[in-house]
Amino acid sequence: MAGQAIPRNLRTASVAAERELIFAMGMDGNMDGDMGGGMMSATINGLVFDATRVDTTVQFDSVEDWLLTNTSPLDHPMHLHVWPMQIIEQSGQPVDTIMWQDVVNIPARSSMRVRIACDDFSGRIEYHCHILDHEDSGMMGSITAN
Repeated sequence: MAGQAIPRNLRTASVAAERELIFAMGMDGNMDGDMGGGMMSATINGLVFDATRVDTTVQFDSVEDWLLTNTSPLDHPMHLHVWPMQIIEQSGQPVDTIMWQDVVNIPARSSMRVRIACDDFSGRIEYHCHILDHEDSGMMGSITAN
């Protein structure tokens, strides 16, 4: 497309950190996917969203690999504000094309690896499931770049 920069390929970038975000759902605090009675809880790394907490801190102007794991029986389209994600691996298989997205779908009971350049913005942002009911039930986290 005219006027648009060609996205960079982060596959050869030096990776400063690796993280795992585990997306889980359950009832009454039961995070094994059992959807029986009670209130639904939707978590990332076992925590429901708390606006007063910073869940992840990254080094500004670094590159990170994130393993996104979905243990629940439902898909979770994960959205990261500000920084697009380059999909590196889906279900253990490498992705050969340069795929940049600000929302990546993590299919039920699967994982994917993304690489993120934490640049162009320092401060606090959010990441969350893009399904409103899941986000509203707590499947959201805060990240700070220093």
